[in-house]
Parts: sequence; C-alpha cells; structure tokens
Amino acid sequence: MSTLVLLNPAAGGGRAERRWARVAGAVPRPCRVVHLTPGWEAALKGAIDDGADLLLAAGGDGTVGTLADAAMRVTGGRTEGLVLGAVGLGSSNDFHRPLGRRVAGVPLRANPASAVWRDLGRARWCGPDGAWHERVFAVSASLGLLAEGNARFGGSGVVMRGLRRRCTPAAIGLAALQAVASHRSLAAQVDGAPRQVTALWVAKTPWVSGGLRTDLPGAPADGALAVALCTGLSRLGALGALAGLTRGRFVGRPGCHGWPAERVEVELERDAPLELDGELVRARRVVFEVVPRAMRVCV
Repeated sequence: MSTLVLLNPAAGGGRAERRWARVAGAVPRPCRVVHLTPGWEAALKGAIDDGADLLLAAGGDGTVGTLADAAMRVTGGRTEGLVLGAVGLGSSNDFHRPLGRRVAGVPLRANPASAVWRDLGRARWCGPDGAWHERVFAVSASLGLLAEGNARFGGSGVVMRGLRRRCTPAAIGLAALQAVASHRSLAAQVDGAPRQVTALWVAKTPWVSGGLRTDLPGAPADGALAVALCTGLSRLGALGALAGLTRGRFVGRPGCHGWPAERVEVELERDAPLELDGELVRARRVVFEVVPRAMRVCV
C-alpha cells in the first residue's frame, strides 16, 4: 500500500513546494508526488490501480476538492479502499479546521488510522454557455457575497497580490470589504421561492471561508448539507453578518436563515460567480446535493 500526494505548486502564493519540502518527511509510507498539471488524473488512476490507498491533497481547499472530485470520478464512486487526507499549504485551509496536528506550522491530516466516513457535496451548474457541469466539493460552495469576496481575494492587482504573500488575513479582510462595497443582491429562486440573495453557502463543515464559521448543527456523515442564506441585507447588514461569522454567530441574526437539506436548487436572474472550495466558475442555475458517506477522511 502507498500514498499519492497531489501537490499544487500555485498554492499559498506560489510557496507550496518550499513548504511541502519542510513537511514531506512526516507523511507516512512510501509516497508518489504528482503535480497539479495537465494529465495528473491519469497518474491518479494509475496509482490507485497500483494499490495507493491514501490520497493527500497538498495545497489549499481547492486542491482538496479537486482531488476528492477526481477520486470519485476515476473510481466511479467506489471509494471503499481509499482515504482522503491533506497537507495545508493554501491561504485559509478551512478543510483542516479546527486546526489539529501541525508540522513546521503546516496543518497535516495524514493518518489513515484516524479516518472516518464523511459526506461530500456535489454541485451541478449551468454556465453562461448553456452547458451543464458537475463537481464534488469537500468544504463548501457559495453564491453572492462570499463568492464575490473569493473572486477579489484571487485577483491579480498589485496590492492584493502583495497582501496575499505577506499577510493572508489582511488580504481576506480587504477582499471582504471590497465585495461588500460593490455588492448587489442577486434576484433568485431558491427551491422555487423568490429571494434577494445577499449570500448563500452550502457546506459540510461549519467553516465556510477564511475562518468564517456558522453555528448551524451538522455532523460529517449525517446525510445532509448545512444551508445558510442571507437575504435582502443592506451593506451595513452584510458587514454585521460577516462580523457575526468571525465569531461563529449566524443563527437568529436579521435576514439570516439556516437549515439542513439533501438538495438545494438555485436559479439566478443573471449569471454570477459560484465558488466551490475556493475555486470559481460562473453559473446561472445550480443544484447542490449531498453525497452520503462518499469517502473516508483523515481527522
């Protein structure tokens, strides 16, 4: 048995390979490192066919979601012999929260003996071209304010690029403020009901983005997604909601609604950014579904 490591060199502002070198010795058993470059999925399938059973995403949340999605696809959803783990080399590493074991300051979930079954989320969306796409997510998906903040955080401006490298929390804060300043609620149908969506996120953990967290109930393998919806908030109200999320306070705030669901369907009046584990696409219509007990995950 062996370990496959999917290393994303672009994670953490391009510092992932340097940080990986500091923690590589802590990864158990012989490991094969595959870079997140074209053709990597063929290497993943070959490694699984050869007996690799521990899959480690060495990067940020997007790398975790990318690896989980590919593992589900190349195995046809038959993941009984696999364990998903991660090496937190990204900007926020929400998959690792609450932070446990760290090596040289890097969060590490790489012990297959600790693995438990966990649900994943799946998003199916219709893009601006009218084509339907599909992807699994491990942490969360969002529309509205949080997705717009993620888009700004990943921007190519000089100030944002500099902040990302020097002080990630400051970059996240600036991106959030910029998103609030320019945000317009999205006219949408959420499960058939008309809504003015300030922010919508669908998650399998309380940690939704950059350390923001909800107080919605849920468990790793409860067969449901936690849905959090903010509707019709002013800019001041949106700032208040974000401030509440920094302290894990969401339930009961004005304009904030939460519930568990196996499926949520959203149809937007216009296409908008859709965020999936930190990765961005554009969508006009989205169907979120839970994938019960999809994979075993290191905890």
